[in-house]
Amino acid sequence: MVVTAIIGLLMAAGIVVFTSTQNKARTARIKADFDAIYKSIEQIGTRMKGKAVLVKKIVFDLWEKMERTTPVTT
Repeated sequence: MVVTAIIGLLMAAGIVVFTSTQNKARTARIKADFDAIYKSIEQIGTRMKGKAVLVKKIVFDLWEKMERTTPVTT
């Protein structure tokens, strides 16, 4: 019975660590996607003239919103 309890505790700890790692990876992927979008907009900005500024503002606003709503995981 003690062995079963120890195995249960180890499984619970493993699930918590796995979930935390998944959340960190998801957040990192989202941030990388936003960074890639922002850099792409900067590259084509000269061709789009004023429109690039508008698109940059939209992406930046989305980035800020994501930063505020993303839970901090350690």
